[in-house]
Amino acid sequence: MLDEIAVTPGIKRYPPAAGDKAIGYRFTDVFVKREDGWRVAAARIRRETTGATSVHQCSRTA
Repeated sequence: MLDEIAVTPGIKRYPPAAGDKAIGYRFTDVFVKREDGWRVAAARIRRETTGATSVHQCSRTA
């Protein structure tokens, strides 16, 4: 965390259903501190098994 910005990387793993492989996701979330609290500025998630990447940008709040 740097003053008003926080970056949170992580891994989330879900147990497999019968006959399926386990699914894991790597994520990085970026938060910005505002007068009314912390807000998500950006989020990135990648599924570990396929290597596919999805990037989401949150709209700025007023």
